[in-house]
Amino acid sequence: MNDCGYDTYWISNQGRKGKWNTLVSAVAGDATDARHMGDVGSSGYDEVLLDEVEKMLKLSGDRKAFVIHINGSHFDYKSKYPKTFLALPKGPPTSRGSIATSYSNSILYTDWFLSEVFAMFKKERLLFVYTADHGEVVTEAVYGHSMSPGYKDEYDIPLVIWSSKTTRLEKLHTEIESKLINGAMFYELLRYVVGMDSEITINYDTSVIEVAPSSVVDYNELEYFEKPTN
Repeated sequence: MNDCGYDTYWISNQGRKGKWNTLVSAVAGDATDARHMGDVGSSGYDEVLLDEVEKMLKLSGDRKAFVIHINGSHFDYKSKYPKTFLALPKGPPTSRGSIATSYSNSILYTDWFLSEVFAMFKKERLLFVYTADHGEVVTEAVYGHSMSPGYKDEYDIPLVIWSSKTTRLEKLHTEIESKLINGAMFYELLRYVVGMDSEITINYDTSVIEVAPSSVVDYNELEYFEKPTN
């Protein structure tokens, strides 16, 4: 996006340094303006990023690209949304249990957060992309990710792409509708949807990394921790 002439902004609710943060922060360092709310004693809730996005939107320039890096739904799930945001009742005594209920609440909170971000840009020509870096196993006994052996739950991730200019997305949708694609192609996918590349090669490879890059397994050979009910 820098090469395309955009002012680029990275707003993160995670820290700048640490075992899992330093490499990501190195990428963020290429942005025109990078801010890490995790370094300034924020509440921990992703909504703290909304004010920062609004401030950056008001800066001069009509070509802006934002990377908004949220905390999302890592365990402890109930710590990822404020107590006032209880879209689902606490569990037990719910039938799904406390872990699953807290996780679902964290997902609903992320959905609300994304809707707030989207609303900020409703008057703009917009390309909106949302994805995650991993999924989670969510049961009362076992929860989290980076398990060995791995489970399909850890590799199923959302991908949302919305654009006020739909031609490229219509073609992409035709290519990948109802198919599994590999998240390793995310960079190439972005280059295509922003117009840097005229064509895209879809990655349907089912190879995935299990915990470490040295361990590659076939997604199709993995099982769900618990068989989905729908």
